Amino acid sequence: MDWRVSLVGKTSDVLADYRNGDNRVFRMVVDWRLSSKSEGPDSKLIGEMGFAIQDKSNNYYSGYISADKSNKVTRISFSGKLTDYIFSVSDVEVHDFVEQFRMNYNMPEFKWIVGGWVYRSPNGYRLTIHTDKFLEIDAIKVKFD
Repeated sequence: MDWRVSLVGKTSDVLADYRNGDNRVFRMVVDWRLSSKSEGPDSKLIGEMGFAIQDKSNNYYSGYISADKSNKVTRISFSGKLTDYIFSVSDVEVHDFVEQFRMNYNMPEFKWIVGGWVYRSPNGYRLTIHTDKFLEIDAIKVKFD
């Protein structure tokens, strides 16, 4: 399998030719406890800048690395297809993948959430592995009123 990485640019520009792929790689999953009541879970595009990762054979968008105005990475997301490729785990059940990931990266236990597992770091990030091996790492921004 061959992969292509887009140029780094404004998220809207990188997505200008989006036609095919796992659109979750471009969405910020809003924590309902921290969001306003008018927002839905897929209401915002993530990051102002970034680059996409595509399968060259069919231009399928499988990953996105986003950053804010100061070029600080805010989110990394990989579809299950890209996760299988990067970690060579296409023949590994997701439960085993989560456990191996946890052990290899010396992380405390992941907590079960609906649709996957999550680890919240004391260093300000959240790592989520969904049941289809969709993997996302988000910078956690806590809003205090």
